[in-house]
Amino acid sequence: MMQVGLTEAAKLTGKDSLTITQAVENGSLSAHQDAMGSRVFDMSELERVYGPLKTGAQTEHRGAGTDATGTNAILERIQALHEKDVSLLRERIRMLERQLEDLRDERDKAQAGQITPLITDQSDSAEKQRREQHQTAEAAAAKALLAEAKARQSPPPANRFKIFFKKLFSK
Repeated sequence: MMQVGLTEAAKLTGKDSLTITQAVENGSLSAHQDAMGSRVFDMSELERVYGPLKTGAQTEHRGAGTDATGTNAILERIQALHEKDVSLLRERIRMLERQLEDLRDERDKAQAGQITPLITDQSDSAEKQRREQHQTAEAAAAKALLAEAKARQSPPPANRFKIFFKKLFSK
């Protein structure tokens, strides 16, 4: 896009530079800073806010006026840039419309139950983990009961004889 400084913007719009500065400050006109830190305006932005811009023949320039050929070349370049901007914006609109259509399709599939929500998978995993913990706890309890039952049983037969003879011959 073609950009112009504050003075040139004032000439093209037929407004005072103070008016343009106030429009930037109140947000009705956007401006950018160039590499030197100066405020510059897109010509398309000036046209959006102030309507058709004055051509070289309609504005006052320092020294001699511009020739018609130079003005026509500038206007043709501006027109080409506008057409390119419009083309890019239309392509962007088409892309956004495709994205919107894809999102609508995904929403419709989800509403129809064709997509399994991730929450179901997570809850199944949590349920499986809880069951495994419960089985581990049951196995530990069973081992403890088995150990307790073995402890209550009488000693093995070989130990019984030792105990018997020990009691028999002990004084």
